[in-house]
Amino acid sequence: MLPIRLEIQNFLAYRNPDPILFEGIHLACLSGPNGAGKSSILDAITWVLWGKSRAKSDDDLVHIGQDEVSVTLDFIQGNDKYRVIRKRRLGKIRADGRRAAGQSTLDLLGYVPEENTYRVISESNMRATQERIIQLVGLDYETFINSAYLQQGRADTFTMQSPSHRKEILSEILKLDMWGILEERAKAKLRDIDSELKTNESLIATIDEEIATEAALRTEYDRVQSEYHRAKAEAEAAEQHFQEMAGAQQEEQQTTVAINRIKSDIRRYENELAAVNSLVQNQEAQLATYQEIIAQREHIEAGYAELMQAQAENEALGDLLRKRQQIDEQIHQLQREIELIRQEILHELTSTETLIHEAARQSTDAEVLEQDIEDLRGQILSLEQENARRDTLKDEITALREEYAALQNENEALKAKMDDLRRLIDTLEINTAEPVCPACGQPLDDTHRQQIIERYQNEGKGMGDQYRANKRRLGEIEAEIKEREGAIKSLEKNIKALNPLRSKLGSLEQRRQDIQAAERRLQELEQYVAFLQERLEKKDYAHELHLQLEEALRARENLNYNDTDHELIRERLDRFRDFQARSVQLQTALNSVETLLQTIEDARARQARFQDYLADCHKQLTELEAEMVEIQGRVAEMNRREKVWHERRTLERNFYESMIALQQQLRSIDQQRERRKALIARSEMLREEKSTYEELRAAFSRNGVPAMIIESVIPELEESTNQLLRRMTDGRLVVRFDTQREKKTGGVLETFDIVIADELGTRDYQLYSGGEAFRINFAIRIALSQLLARRAGTQLRTLFIDEGFGTQDETGRERLIEAITAIQDDFDLILVITHIDELRDAFPVRLEVEKLSSGSRVRII
Repeated sequence: MLPIRLEIQNFLAYRNPDPILFEGIHLACLSGPNGAGKSSILDAITWVLWGKSRAKSDDDLVHIGQDEVSVTLDFIQGNDKYRVIRKRRLGKIRADGRRAAGQSTLDLLGYVPEENTYRVISESNMRATQERIIQLVGLDYETFINSAYLQQGRADTFTMQSPSHRKEILSEILKLDMWGILEERAKAKLRDIDSELKTNESLIATIDEEIATEAALRTEYDRVQSEYHRAKAEAEAAEQHFQEMAGAQQEEQQTTVAINRIKSDIRRYENELAAVNSLVQNQEAQLATYQEIIAQREHIEAGYAELMQAQAENEALGDLLRKRQQIDEQIHQLQREIELIRQEILHELTSTETLIHEAARQSTDAEVLEQDIEDLRGQILSLEQENARRDTLKDEITALREEYAALQNENEALKAKMDDLRRLIDTLEINTAEPVCPACGQPLDDTHRQQIIERYQNEGKGMGDQYRANKRRLGEIEAEIKEREGAIKSLEKNIKALNPLRSKLGSLEQRRQDIQAAERRLQELEQYVAFLQERLEKKDYAHELHLQLEEALRARENLNYNDTDHELIRERLDRFRDFQARSVQLQTALNSVETLLQTIEDARARQARFQDYLADCHKQLTELEAEMVEIQGRVAEMNRREKVWHERRTLERNFYESMIALQQQLRSIDQQRERRKALIARSEMLREEKSTYEELRAAFSRNGVPAMIIESVIPELEESTNQLLRRMTDGRLVVRFDTQREKKTGGVLETFDIVIADELGTRDYQLYSGGEAFRINFAIRIALSQLLARRAGTQLRTLFIDEGFGTQDETGRERLIEAITAIQDDFDLILVITHIDELRDAFPVRLEVEKLSSGSRVRII
């Protein structure tokens, strides 16, 4: 993994600096004052790749005052370029003052050279995407910080691990986890083989039990076969006996059909005879009615003549009545129109008189109205002044709140700084044995330690005084805001009346204009009232309508229509009205009587024919019913024989099914015998395969091939470490890695111990000075990084060193620089972090970190 571009936003001390470009840099130092954010650059790289850093939580990485942090890293892996983007957004602050859970996102993109752009290749969720990044980079965070990253304050991470953990880290560097996967696969295959062997043994036992029943099954088969042949012969004889009577059922069916047909004919003839009888009865009744009507012929014809004369006279008088009704409607319409015009004049007169009275009344109110207008204008002016005062108070509140927010932010920053000072003071007060300067890492004597404590305490006191002064001012601001908000509330109660007063003033001014206009029109209105009253008195309106009304009244008088004569004609018409229907009945009777007599005669002839048909049908039915009795006796015998035949056939079928079932069981035994042979052969093959996989499991286990690889690598790691130590210590220090040691109880224990010796002999790691311990740790960590680079091919091409120069004297520093220079060809990028000014010029490239008020930034020099 070779970083080529790093872009950070709102990450710790960094706000929004320019991206850091690593392309073309081989060996460089990252320098700047303490607290500027040098180590934060490496934190950003580990956080974007693995989601881990020195911070306790991701929320702690967000720049103060911001709510989201973002880091983007472009890097080369093998021959391909990738981009990782990780973001974290803070949760909202809840009502109880605590912050809700934040949200994180992670995206992985691959570079597409043909399109000169990056394309998203993330997995479906963050966890899967993180696993893909780890697989792509080739190592996890723990392996990285134990090899390629000498993290500030953790140079001894690998040295201080337990032997087993050190062995795990070395296994991860050597990618020995592959052998663990192979071991698990071998174990899984062995479990499958054991499971199949157990299943085969169970199946063979079951088959043996089934084969043991073969003799009994064959005896039962012979018995059932004999019974089957006997039952089959009896069934065939019963079937032949049944077939001798099989025709009886068909005869019964045919006779039943003939009987049903005769009964159907009888029902049909009886229905038709009943219909003819009903027809004759109805027609004879109709004939008697016609004859009775014909007997009244002269009376009906005289009454019909009277009806015709009354209808003619009624129609003539009806025409006159309709004409009079039309004239009456015209008269009523003319009267309504004339009255409508008169009402319009009256309405106009009333409206005008009302206007005159209103104008007179308004003239008397003019002086009062003028005074009301002046009073309203005074009230509106006063309220507009209060409105301006309210706006001024709102502006003051806005300024106070901005001051309040600024003081709160300042206090948060002061509190964070005071907490940092408190932790530094606690560290210095507790660590009295070997105190170290928190700024440069140099050892301190008691005097210097006490001076630094006092300086930190004075700084903390100054910050505390400022913090408390800010607190007092915050309380004053809250009181001032509350005071102004109360004043605004009081003013707004009065200001609510401003718009209604303006509306009322507009209404009064409009009313004043109406009064002035009414005074000008008063004389005109009085003349118009006199004109309207004169028109009403003289009926000087609707002249044409009055003429039309007089003409219509004369036309009504000239009509020769009498209501009494018309009523007498209506009474005659009602008296003779039923002769209309009686005349129609008479005509119908005269036209239909001869035809009706012929129809009655034909119907009586049909009655005689149907009676003859019914007699023949009843005779045939009696003969067929007698024949049916004989046939049913033969059918009963046939049914008895059929029952016997079916019983014999069922018995035959049962024996046949039992015989087939036994045949299948015997064939299954033969098949199971062959299956048993195959299972035995398969089990033998599985046992041979099991032996092979047991050997593979032993080879893939921790004490197999992986142990051999570690044993072969240890000399290489030991030699690389000692080469660096010899360069940095003039050959005084030597490291040895022991992978085995004798147990007190006997035998050998697998381990990974680090044995350190100098010219005085072997000593425990804790007995070496801080500078010596760092050089030991540095040599081991560099050797691990070289091993990782060589063993993993192109997977690790970068080395980060954020540690140690403060513990070395000038000679020690020079030798560390020489060691770093000597190994530079093993890596594509080596980045060393230091705050010591005299070391900056020892590197060809310097990344200078500057801390500004807008956030830290990095310049490449």
